[in-house]
Amino acid sequence: MPHILGLANLHGAPKLGPITERRSIASTSFLGRYAFVDFTLSNFSNSGIDQMGILVEEKLRSLVRHIGNGVVYNANTKRGFCSIMYNEQYAPAPAYNNDINNLIENHWVLDQSNADYIIFAPCHLLYRMDYRDAIKYHIQKKASVTMIYMKCSDGKNSFINMDELKLDENGRVLEIQKNKGAKKNINVSLETYIISRSKLEEFLEFAKDTSHFFSIRDVLSYMTGQLFIHSYEYQGYLRAFTSVEDYYDFSLEFLNPKVLNELFVPEWPIYTRTNDTPPVRYGEEAKVSNSFVANGSIIEGSVKGSIIGRSVIIEKGAKIENCIVMSDAHIGANAKLKNCIIDRYAQVLHCNDLKGDPKKPLIVRERDIV
Repeated sequence: MPHILGLANLHGAPKLGPITERRSIASTSFLGRYAFVDFTLSNFSNSGIDQMGILVEEKLRSLVRHIGNGVVYNANTKRGFCSIMYNEQYAPAPAYNNDINNLIENHWVLDQSNADYIIFAPCHLLYRMDYRDAIKYHIQKKASVTMIYMKCSDGKNSFINMDELKLDENGRVLEIQKNKGAKKNINVSLETYIISRSKLEEFLEFAKDTSHFFSIRDVLSYMTGQLFIHSYEYQGYLRAFTSVEDYYDFSLEFLNPKVLNELFVPEWPIYTRTNDTPPVRYGEEAKVSNSFVANGSIIEGSVKGSIIGRSVIIEKGAKIENCIVMSDAHIGANAKLKNCIIDRYAQVLHCNDLKGDPKKPLIVRERDIV
C-alpha cells in the first residue's frame, strides 16, 4: 500500500446550535464516551493510515483537550503522527479561513509526511469505511482526484444542501452541486477526497493564483471540466449531522442494536481518549432500560431510552426519558426530564419538570444551572 496522509477536515462543518457554541462538532460528545472526530481518525487508523492531520477552522480548545498527543489513534507511534493544523493568521477572517489557506500555513505537515496520496474526510458525516480499496481504485483508474459518494433514493428529504455529484456512465464527476431536494435519486458526496501529493500541490498553487477564498471543494468544482475526477461508491451506514435535531435523532437511533451494529463491529474499533473513571454505580432504587451509561456515573433514579455521559450524577427520584445527558452533568432529586439535551457540567436542581418536543429537544447549555 502506498503511503497515505489522512486529513480530518473541519472547515465548513455545520453548527449544532447551542451545542457547538464553545466547541466544534469534531469534539462534540457522541454516545456518552466518544467525540465525532474519533470516527474519522479511527477510519484512518483501521485502514492502516498512521499519519494524520486535523484541519481546524475554529474553537481549538476543546479539540486539543480531547486529542491530547494523538497517540491513541496511531498504530505506529515511531513513524506515525496526529497533528492539529490551525491557521492563526486567518482565524479572525472567515473568508480567508479555509482548508487551502490552512494547508499552506501548515505545509510542514505535508513536508513531514512521506505520503504519496492524501485523503480528506469530514467529521460531521458518520460512516465506517476501509479506505484501502478506494486507494487501489484511485490508482487503477489513474484519476487526478477520486470523490467518494453514496447513492441515495430519498434525496427529496435527506442530505439537503449537501453536495450532490453528477456522474457520467463511467463514473467521472461532471458537476458538483447542492442537493435542493428536487430529485429522489441522487449521488450524495461524502465530502471525502483522494488526491495525489503532486496534484494537491498544484491545487494549492492554483488557489493562490486564482482566489485566496477558494477551498478544496471550490477548486474541485471549478476544475471538474478540466480534470479527470473519478468517483468511488460507498455502501453502508451514513448519517449527516447538520442540526441539533439530527444530533438528537441520530444519537438515540443507536439504542437500536441493528443500527449500533452498522457502525460498531469487533474488527473495526473506535479509538478515543480514555479516562480513569470507576464503573457505573447504581443505587438500590435505580432503574435503567434501553440506555447507554458511561463510566463514572452515579445512577440513583430512573433512566429510559437515554444516553448518559461520563461522571453524570442522577439523584433519587429523578426520571430521565429520551434524553442525552453529557459528561459531568448533575440531575437533582425528583427531576423529570423528557426529550432534552443536557450539556456538560449543567445542573438541573431547581426546575423539576423539563420537557422538550421529540422534533425539537429542549437544550440546557454547558455549565447552566436550572
